[in-house]
Amino acid sequence: MLKLVDLNIENIKSGKLINELPEFYALKDVIENNAGHINDPVFDHCVRAGAAVLKLCAGAPQKIKEILQQQIGAEKREELLFIIALFHDVGKIKVSMDAQGGFIGHEQAGAELMQSIILKRTDISSLAQAHVVSVIENHGLLHVLSNDQDHLEDRVLEAAKKQPAIFPELILLVLADLIASDLIKLNPTVYNFKISFFERMLVSWSK
Repeated sequence: MLKLVDLNIENIKSGKLINELPEFYALKDVIENNAGHINDPVFDHCVRAGAAVLKLCAGAPQKIKEILQQQIGAEKREELLFIIALFHDVGKIKVSMDAQGGFIGHEQAGAELMQSIILKRTDISSLAQAHVVSVIENHGLLHVLSNDQDHLEDRVLEAAKKQPAIFPELILLVLADLIASDLIKLNPTVYNFKISFFERMLVSWSK
């Protein structure tokens, strides 16, 4: 059984966990070319997202840091957020790429894969597993909302009311996802807007 402590970037990148996580390593063969990625293996993107979320947690507002130290089951939310970031796009091995290079429905597919197979191989507690699944299932929400800047803040705040239990994770994850993408090269104006907006929302929400 995989221990939470063993699920780290060093072990992932070295290939040490390939026998335990074949679905995750299969992401090496899923290559993204779309509005946010340039010839980018999903595996590499997920590893970068995991690294990015660790840095974001370290630099987060104090209230967010305190929230991330809360336990869900036997695990801290910060530990779980790293797992979420690492596996957030695992569903892309289960859905077909569309004509625009997207993977519609990968959030649900990833949540189901995590719940039914991957998390069952770990020592992560059942309550924590449910939390991981919930965030992965909803991780595309803020991306979709931010594609339209009209009344964006109001719509994001409405989303926060609907998902208060996981909203800090959703904001940190969307930031990590953006940082780990190629959007800064493809469209720096949009990248800078989204990063600035979600950083501001994180600070605002933490007050």
